[in-house]
Amino acid sequence: MNWLEYLNYLISALVAALVAAVVALVRKVLTNDKEIALLREQLKAVDRIENDVAELRTDIKDILFKLSE
Repeated sequence: MNWLEYLNYLISALVAALVAAVVALVRKVLTNDKEIALLREQLKAVDRIENDVAELRTDIKDILFKLSE
């Protein structure tokens, strides 16, 4: 084997490593996007629950006020 063949193997290995790194990076980014979307949905659900609780508290206060009259 001469130095040109070694260089060819080295370049092939570098290209394969680069392709693997790009694929891993894209996979990680897409996974993070999905996780972020799920977290946003969970935050929206928490906000809806908090709004419902606040509305219930207001309703209860109104009822108690009317009963105390």
